Amino acid sequence: MQRETAPPISVPAIPRDISGRAADRLVALVVALLVVSTGLVYAQWLHPMQWDADEGIMLMTARMMGQGYSLYTDIWSDHPPGVPLSLLTAFRLFGESVEVGRLTTLFYGLVGLVGVAWLAHQLAQTAGLGRLAGPAAVLALALTPNFFWLARSVQRDIPPLSVGLLSLALAYRYTSSRSRRWLFVAGLVMGWALWLKLIGVVLLLPLVLVVWLGVWWGGQGRREAGWATLALALGGLLVWLPFPLVYNLGAFMQQVVGTPVAARDVWPNRAAEYAQWIVEYLSVENLGLAALAGLGLVALLRRRWQVGGILLVWLAVTVVSLVNQRPLFAKHHFALLFYPLAVLAGVGVATAWTTLRCARQGERWLVAASVAALVLVIVHAPRQAGLLAESVEPAPYRSLGEAAAWLAEHTAPADFVVGDPPMIAFRAGRNQVPWLVYPSSKRVEAGLLTDEEAIRVTQAYQPAAIALWNGRLDRLEGYNAWLQQNYAAVVRDNDRVILAPLDRVIQHRQPARLGEVAEFLGYDLAMAGREVTLTLYWRSLAPTPVDYTVFNHLVGPDGKGYGQHDGPPDAGRAMTSAWTPGQVIADTHRLTLAPNAPADLRLQVGLYDPKTGARLPVVENDRAVDGAQIILTTPVQPPP
Repeated sequence: MQRETAPPISVPAIPRDISGRAADRLVALVVALLVVSTGLVYAQWLHPMQWDADEGIMLMTARMMGQGYSLYTDIWSDHPPGVPLSLLTAFRLFGESVEVGRLTTLFYGLVGLVGVAWLAHQLAQTAGLGRLAGPAAVLALALTPNFFWLARSVQRDIPPLSVGLLSLALAYRYTSSRSRRWLFVAGLVMGWALWLKLIGVVLLLPLVLVVWLGVWWGGQGRREAGWATLALALGGLLVWLPFPLVYNLGAFMQQVVGTPVAARDVWPNRAAEYAQWIVEYLSVENLGLAALAGLGLVALLRRRWQVGGILLVWLAVTVVSLVNQRPLFAKHHFALLFYPLAVLAGVGVATAWTTLRCARQGERWLVAASVAALVLVIVHAPRQAGLLAESVEPAPYRSLGEAAAWLAEHTAPADFVVGDPPMIAFRAGRNQVPWLVYPSSKRVEAGLLTDEEAIRVTQAYQPAAIALWNGRLDRLEGYNAWLQQNYAAVVRDNDRVILAPLDRVIQHRQPARLGEVAEFLGYDLAMAGREVTLTLYWRSLAPTPVDYTVFNHLVGPDGKGYGQHDGPPDAGRAMTSAWTPGQVIADTHRLTLAPNAPADLRLQVGLYDPKTGARLPVVENDRAVDGAQIILTTPVQPPP
């Protein structure tokens, strides 16, 4: 029977039921089945309107790149180009859709499962713990609620960490094969991981330590260490060599490197609080995973302390990077944790299986630790199942879908729009103003998107609509003041609005002035049967403490009234006491024609104080209008 070779360090002999290439092939087959099954299960839940605000940013960035706009010069981005390039490639192969984007992330997630299985398998084999670690690591990661959420969403976190983990598994292969080609390929893969997102730098130190471990185990000196490190570095550099030829390096450095630097000046140091988050994340959401990972780490430190030390360094670098994030977004950044935990959990399962089957007199503490870890897994299982169930179907985001439908109906395919979040524009099939594709809170609060920039690009692209749904652009007070003067709110949903430029929304221009309070710009008029829908456009001239009421009277040629609606502007959502100077208000009213209404009805509109009944005086064409009312120029004709 063929026996496996191991590094020249003595370890306790561990009985095995199966060995050799046939067993390795069987394990590979089981891992493949688990990975494919995970992909099929995950793919059942790819259809909600939106998982996270960042999804729209990623999807729209890829769309705009496909339209010929360049990252960093036309499209602002604080990350490397790998993720949008992956999405763009998938769009060109399979069509442009949210589901294709999510499948792209899922593909990277499955790569991560392969990397987790391979690395866990190699570690367990090195420590003499059998072949159960690979399949167990796949299950540990696939059943992690946060992975389940991220791997089905268009995010930047899963791709770089999955690819980086595969690089680590490739490099570890060098420790047994002594062939530098594994290191060159590992360098290529790590280079691509860093193209996807620089978060992969947390794997660089463990990667180098693995290389040096292989050199030490091979009994070779500094010369081999140098050549091995060079092979790794050359692979990574080869991936990055084309970068300056494709992208503006100065803009890249300013946005990708400058953004986290600027963010550190804005957000305070909350390391102690973030450390508490990590403890809660492990003890509340991932207790079973943490228990098995702890068991696996202890086993590696006992059987192969060098390997266990590398995993310990990996975890330490991860925790240090997390507590020093500014700001820390737990749902995203904690992806750094569950990859090493899943690898160690796989080793932990192999440890428990081997220990409980082959318990020895001197290993009672390890038997107790194995039993304790398995008990914690069982106790935590209902909680984990509940978290997985919560992640299956997120909030429906119905209003976001309605906003996308409005944009699709009221704008042309060639129009530019602004969506906050950009998912609105993407779902509507419209292009976003490129420089505003990335309206992140970090960018705004760090001062990397200014009022002047936002106004300049909006004027340049003249978007047909601006949907403010997430509140990120609301932080730009000067920009919002400019929008209020040049755009009208044509859709309102609580604090969410869709704005449209005045020259596109006002059907009938009819300027007039109402005292010192408001300017009347014009109106829209539509009829459906005997129902009249009237939208009035006001511009605030000066603050007022009075909440005026809008009157709308349908008057016939005989001077009698045949329909009326009085009420506050925009059904009370835009009271005049809340108007700011320069703000444009779209104010919709509905009137019903009286059954005996004659032809050629005229609409009379104006503002009055509901407490006194006094109307604001009206001036048209520099002349005061009798009755303090605006008589609209378009007649209303009753249906036959």
